[in-house]
Amino acid sequence: MAEIFLGGESLREQLHPLTTPEMAFQSYRRLAGDKEERSLQRDAFLAGEVVNPALDYPKLDENELRNGISVLGEVLKLAEAQPDETTKEAIWDSAAYRMAEMYWLLSAKDLIDRHSDMSQHELDQRAGYVQNLNEQLYGKPDQDLYASIVSEIWRQIDDKELVGRGQQIKLELEQGVAVRAGGKDTAVSPLNRNESAPLDPIPQELLDYLEQKILTDNPDLEPTIQQYWDEYIATRPSEDQHFTVDDMYAVFSLVHQQRDPDNSSGIQVMIDPSATALSWETEQMAVVIGGKRGPIYSTKVMLSKVVHEYIIHAGRAMSGIGSDVPVLGTGLYTAADPGEVSDYLMFEEGLASSCEKAATGEDTSWDAANLERYAAYGLAYEGNNFRQVFEVLWRARVLLKTQSGEEPSEELITAAQKNTYAACVRIFRGSPTDLGDRSTDQEQPTKLLTFNKDLVYMEGKQRVIAFWEQNKDDPRMLDLIFKAKFDPTNKRQLALVERVMGDS
Repeated sequence: MAEIFLGGESLREQLHPLTTPEMAFQSYRRLAGDKEERSLQRDAFLAGEVVNPALDYPKLDENELRNGISVLGEVLKLAEAQPDETTKEAIWDSAAYRMAEMYWLLSAKDLIDRHSDMSQHELDQRAGYVQNLNEQLYGKPDQDLYASIVSEIWRQIDDKELVGRGQQIKLELEQGVAVRAGGKDTAVSPLNRNESAPLDPIPQELLDYLEQKILTDNPDLEPTIQQYWDEYIATRPSEDQHFTVDDMYAVFSLVHQQRDPDNSSGIQVMIDPSATALSWETEQMAVVIGGKRGPIYSTKVMLSKVVHEYIIHAGRAMSGIGSDVPVLGTGLYTAADPGEVSDYLMFEEGLASSCEKAATGEDTSWDAANLERYAAYGLAYEGNNFRQVFEVLWRARVLLKTQSGEEPSEELITAAQKNTYAACVRIFRGSPTDLGDRSTDQEQPTKLLTFNKDLVYMEGKQRVIAFWEQNKDDPRMLDLIFKAKFDPTNKRQLALVERVMGDS
């Protein structure tokens, strides 16, 4: 694809994801598995037939990754040719980050393919190398934040009157438990209490501001969604009054048409028949609606999804890609000083999920999904394998979801186990999950590998809260964060966006 840089296209055209998708490369997409195979592994795991699942990676293609590295090498040359030093650094750093992700995936693939034939010494070396690359790209869990999350989990549990099975599950969470799976017993450590203060709630003032900001800047959103409901959904039988996948497609398409009727941005709304999620995909510059996604039952929730995926993710892409520095639309990566992060994604995910929460009018407390994913990293870094992390966290999730004075139902327990399993897959994907079994009798077992990209969700929310506290009286700064894919708490990124887009 190097020939794309030899024509007369503008820099914006050359670096647009539809021309050079490598500039919007997403590593997690290469870690997806065959849906049927992954379902079989999940069912075997939940039934206790195996200690840990064996995850497949049919999309982890070495040729694609090496071709991508070659294309990004040409982007680095393009960056070097830019006369403006700031633009050059922004393009170079962003391309180099995507290239580093591809090199990490190549290393992970090598470990996945060859780990069963490696000596223990080689396995330890290779696993350490792959994990180190992962941590350089995505960071490590903050131990103070992890401790506060554990304290928050226990605070919410202790506030409830637990009865019946709930009391037993709490005892297992406090004292640990032995679990029979794969024909052997696995010791599961307790979720240890600590002296850290629980997480502060999300400031209500922040949520109120975001809700007002979104609806003031986008006055068409609520009327558009309500009108669609009134005209198409409210006329159906009561059991069918919800947003289906086709309805979601129609609503997102209406919102996009109102903002970009000629589609000059190249943004698309798509249905992926095999997917279950609703997501923004920068590589495709598309809001992708999973064909297997469950229905949405209210206009309020539909509004929150439009805010998250379109107003924040797609909106920042649309605005940034149209600037003089098009990497502001695919995601900015730069050097970072101590206390800063180098990538745009952490702040963006924090902003998107905070705006979604504001749009739904939910309370300021932390829910199970917010707490669980970060706690999973903390437990993994304590030396727990997939099974052990799962056994701790499904119990915590059940207790967080159980109403005070009510016994948890089998339906609640089953749902919690499936949700926690999915969370564990997210943090352990990209690695052979049986490494812990390989070293059971070793004094220093091989450290399990993690995929640390999901750290951005909780840390991103914390970063947005801190940004708000420092800038809530500065409307200019609060406007700027919606205009590009950058992190305003990184001084280099903020300076670039202020120069390029500060007056837009």
